[in-house]
Amino acid sequence: MKNDPQSKNRDFRLYLWSDLVAQIAGVGAGLAIPVVTLRLSDSLTLAGLYGTITGIAALAGGIIGGSLADMWRRKPLIIVTNALAGILNLALAGLILSGSFSPIVFGALLGSMMLFYRIGQACSDPCLPQLVEEEQLAAKQGLIQARLQFAGLIGPTVGGALLEVNVALPFVFVGLANFLTIVFFLFIRANLDPAKKAENKLLRTTKEGLAIVARSPLLRGLIAMQTLSNCAINGSLFMAVLILEEGNNPGWVTGLARTSIGLIGIVGALSTGWMQKKFSFAALQVGTCAGLLHQSHVVPCSAPAC
Repeated sequence: MKNDPQSKNRDFRLYLWSDLVAQIAGVGAGLAIPVVTLRLSDSLTLAGLYGTITGIAALAGGIIGGSLADMWRRKPLIIVTNALAGILNLALAGLILSGSFSPIVFGALLGSMMLFYRIGQACSDPCLPQLVEEEQLAAKQGLIQARLQFAGLIGPTVGGALLEVNVALPFVFVGLANFLTIVFFLFIRANLDPAKKAENKLLRTTKEGLAIVARSPLLRGLIAMQTLSNCAINGSLFMAVLILEEGNNPGWVTGLARTSIGLIGIVGALSTGWMQKKFSFAALQVGTCAGLLHQSHVVPCSAPAC
């Protein structure tokens, strides 16, 4: 059965659609987190702290899930982690609707939800080679990337629209989407486990990876550059959302603005190949820094006080 082309195509379609709704809902909930925090606590610091918590939880979940995917059965891991993430998302919605907002409980639920969701996603990502023929792998990976980009574009607008209906609705949506992911994976018949399971333990694998990074100045430099770049970009996006929220704009306007930023990002990614042929890596980095410096000067001067 697992070698039947029709069965493989069916399983791949289920896999392709399995996480689409969850990714759209997750991006929408990501937009909602700072907005909901600001509305319920009126604290910019708390909104930023929750962003840091979710980032750390996502990083830890990716590391743990990637290792578990090579050692344990993947389908049960995906089902259990998505079920836990769904329950925690519904618990977040319940906490918001209760009217008694607790920053500590909200942060704990948020971090735990992101941890389990990312573990499940890290277990799901390596399953593609088991679902397609080797000669079709690159094309199918392109479809998976297209799914991710589509979710990134649609998610903010959907999340913003749901915010206008009820501030808890984005979390209800993503919780139900987690359970929908489980349904799709239950219908996948193919064996999702690797041909040979890894024997290394999680801690040992993590130590080996860190040792490789420690020995390579190039890797350390690239990681530091990417980290600082991501901090700047995510900080700018975070502040853009809060500025729009404090300007009393509707949620769908905030979501549409994030969608527009994502669309510009896709255009930039598509032009990367052409730019790399025309300019050196150093020139591109200098140009990026110059653009950021110009932006840091223009944005403050766009205020009425200027």
